[in-house]
This record gives sequence, C-alpha cells and structure tokens, in this order.
Amino acid sequence: MKYPSNQSDYSKYWDFIMDKIYTEYYDRDNVTEEYILENFDLENYIDYKIFIHVICGNDNFGLNNVYCYIKSMNEGNKIKLVPWDLDMTWGYNWSGEKPTLLYEDAESVYTIDGLLTNSEKINNALKKRYFELRETVLSVENVFKIIDACHETIKYPIHSDCDKWLKTDLDLEINKIKEWYKKRVEFLDNYLVENIK
Repeated sequence: MKYPSNQSDYSKYWDFIMDKIYTEYYDRDNVTEEYILENFDLENYIDYKIFIHVICGNDNFGLNNVYCYIKSMNEGNKIKLVPWDLDMTWGYNWSGEKPTLLYEDAESVYTIDGLLTNSEKINNALKKRYFELRETVLSVENVFKIIDACHETIKYPIHSDCDKWLKTDLDLEINKIKEWYKKRVEFLDNYLVENIK
C-alpha cells in the first residue's frame, strides 16, 4: 500500500471512505447512478456485487466490516471494494451454536439485499456482466472443476483439521456445496431476468 507523500493527516481520506461506505450500505435510497460513478470504480463495483452475491458472502453485506481502498484515477479518487471474511459463504451461515454453521437456502431473498441499485443503467451493466461470467468463470461446469481441484488438494490434510474441530464428511460437504451453487445461480439468473428489463 502506498500512502500519499508528505501527508500526516489521513482523516480526509478516512472521512471520505466512511461517508461513502455508510451511504452504500445503510442509506441506499441515496445511492444514485451519479453517486456510484462519482465515488466508486464502476468495473470493480459491479464485479464485487456479483461475486459476493453469487457466493452469498454474508459478511460482505455491510453487517460489520467493509474492506476497501481508494484508487487514484484520472477522474478523481475512486473507492474499490474488496471481498473478505469468506467463511460464511457457499450456503453456510452462523448459527451461534454447534454445529457453528448452518446451511442457508440458496433462494433466500435476504441474500440478494443490495445487489441492485437505483440506476437502470448500472443494473443493466451488472446483468450483462453477470451473464458474461455465467458463460465462463461462473458456469456450473467451471465452478465444479475449481471445487474438485480444491477437494483434491485438501482431502488428506482436512483430517487433521477435523480431528481438532468438527467431524466433517468432505464428500458430503462438496456435494452440498455443488447442489447449493446450482440452485443459487439458477435463482440469480431468474432474479436478474425478472427484475432488470
């Protein structure tokens, strides 16, 4: 990370980010097209929203922390959002008791909160990008290949983790994640088609 040179008071950057992030997550009626274009890197903004909603990244829905940084660009400082804390993803959610994670419905309306904006233009750009990615990196076949590769990598070391924490049937978990993902993208496909004309 590069800090601005000869700068000892970072509050103007901190205040800028806090104000914009607060509005994005807690005052969505004021998140207009102009607001987004003025304050956020649009490509990152769209990809971030798609990513966290596809994997159902609950901790990224503005619940407690938001990771971001300011990217200086020719048209001014723009905020870039960064996905983080991805343990409550792929259908898992905190329950507060053992087992510590619950399996969440892929079609839960709660899990699409904040996906769409107040801007028809940005919503259409998001829809276009989403369906481009669904043909490539977010296709069921491609995601399953990635899951299978990860499974192959961790299938032996996972046993020591399970000995310390919860006993897990890895094959069963992989199948649950795959089934959840199929339902999730089908739900998002239909949602975007029905809600963005």
